[in-house]
Amino acid sequence: MDALLPLAGTSLRSVATVAACASVGAYARRQGILDERSEKFLDQFISSVCLPCLILRKVPPLISFQQLLTTWPLLLLCLCTVVYGLLAGAAAARLLKLRSFSGLIMTAVAFPNSFSVPMTLLLALGPHPALQAWDASDASEATAQALHDRVVVLFLNSFPIWVVARWGIGFPVLSGAFSFQQWRKKVLNPPVKVLHYCEGVDFQIFQPAVTAVDFAGRCSVPLLLMVLGAKVDGIAVEVFAAGGKGKSYEALPSPSKPESVKIGVGDCEKGPAVEQEPKIQLEQPPPSEMPLRGHLAVLLLRQLFGALLGLLVAFGVRRCGVSDKVLLMTLLLQSCGPPMINLSVMAGVSGTAQKDAAKVLLITYLASVFTWVMWTAIFLSFL
Repeated sequence: MDALLPLAGTSLRSVATVAACASVGAYARRQGILDERSEKFLDQFISSVCLPCLILRKVPPLISFQQLLTTWPLLLLCLCTVVYGLLAGAAAARLLKLRSFSGLIMTAVAFPNSFSVPMTLLLALGPHPALQAWDASDASEATAQALHDRVVVLFLNSFPIWVVARWGIGFPVLSGAFSFQQWRKKVLNPPVKVLHYCEGVDFQIFQPAVTAVDFAGRCSVPLLLMVLGAKVDGIAVEVFAAGGKGKSYEALPSPSKPESVKIGVGDCEKGPAVEQEPKIQLEQPPPSEMPLRGHLAVLLLRQLFGALLGLLVAFGVRRCGVSDKVLLMTLLLQSCGPPMINLSVMAGVSGTAQKDAAKVLLITYLASVFTWVMWTAIFLSFL
């Protein structure tokens, strides 16, 4: 219980950092600097320039068959999470009659924030007794540094796995590419291309180029959060302007048979219809924005049942003989987070459900302050 307050503080700081960076974009939008056209440009710039540079700097030293063999549970978790998210998201969209938002729901549930915030939380734990085989009182500075290095290596090794899954599967699904021909066009996006060609690249040949790529890669997360803030601010303005109701559709009136007319001598008087025919029911158009039940479904499927799936995978991995507690904790934290922040960029690039994606991230990240702390405590007791 003593570790809960530091974890709560770390979780709150992580979400507050996201909110602070996003508020810069909201301020730029209020000043007229960021509009829909510039947001679209930044989405393209992030996905085509910044993210490929980030991948170039992080992935090449990590891609090796030997390392994949030693960290195979990370690959297993990714596969299980993606399959679960796609199936559960499709089922939820069908049951809630939100088929027009099935791509967004499936992608949001299948791809959690598996890198930045989980790694921060695990590093904040430090040499916790549940993460090591020795007594915490004997934990030295060298032990803490070794644990820190181990955490960083595990998350960096999982980075290329999630990049392939997000942009090779999540982006086509969000874009509505369900056929093979559509998927083949969408899957050849810049992050996937650069991941394919970066194997074996030696970045020490030309140091200035290394610095340029490094700086461009570092811009990806701040720019992404600023664009997200601008989109969320636009949603908030629309909601408050509409009196909290937001944009929605209005049901069209069902036509009925007109009243019959009796013709008398010298005048015309209305009379009731002789036979009342059943009214014609028109099919209502789908809502222009995802209703609240869709957002709540994403929240439950991603941050409740997704975490339970992580527990199940970790239990199976431990039964297979894996006793590395840091590795198990990495699996667990990667499974319980809210949707990936890249969801906003993917929606912007594809032009699909941009405002709904921003609203999903707003709701789930506010809830993650509590869910991350709760699941971290549960996971530590599991170890």
